[in-house]
Amino acid sequence: MSAMPTSVPRRVIVEGLGLGSVAHDLHNLLASVGFQLGLLDPSEEDVDRIAAAHEAIDRACEITDRLMAISRPVPGERGPVAVGPLIARLTDMVRVLIEHRAGLTYVDNTTGQMVMADRIGLERVVTNLVVNARDAVEPGGEITVRVDPRERDGGASLAITVADNGCGISKAVLDRMFEPYVTTKRNGNGLGLAASRRIVRGWGGDIGVDTQEGEGTTMTVYLPVAAR
Repeated sequence: MSAMPTSVPRRVIVEGLGLGSVAHDLHNLLASVGFQLGLLDPSEEDVDRIAAAHEAIDRACEITDRLMAISRPVPGERGPVAVGPLIARLTDMVRVLIEHRAGLTYVDNTTGQMVMADRIGLERVVTNLVVNARDAVEPGGEITVRVDPRERDGGASLAITVADNGCGISKAVLDRMFEPYVTTKRNGNGLGLAASRRIVRGWGGDIGVDTQEGEGTTMTVYLPVAAR
């Protein structure tokens, strides 16, 4: 069964009009602390403590990156992206993140179609969906990533789907899953899906979800095909 979501009060989000600026400044401060730590010549007994501090800084920087992503409608420069080959390379890389828990299959049904997007942003979106799927399955689970041509809103689109046979999503979580700070993960921050949908909508696309508790979830990123 899926856990009930935890969340920060919405007024925090509404009042946080300076979210991007604060996250940017905090990110710079964290980077400065990390740089200063790197200049230290620690004793042998302090090596592990400093390594732990670096890990904490890296984790905090990941959070500030996501906060900045939420505050920006478009994360980077848009250009033509060949989705099939990009996702093929990406699945090869992320396989090492999930192979201890689930099998990963990739299916590419594209024939050279391209979308207008930010390549790095698209990699982040799909990676986030795959990691979420990994966290949803039991050991030995299965995750399938595929890219298919689709007709949507009267035009040609590509659908990038990430499907798992995990626990599924409860109705309580489903209604709010794209809101910032909503998460069912013990150590999650609830920013990944919110940022991902904001990024994809900035490219003229959207993210959909099809889920059944106890059976699994399919997340689909829809992106319009770029004119040739």
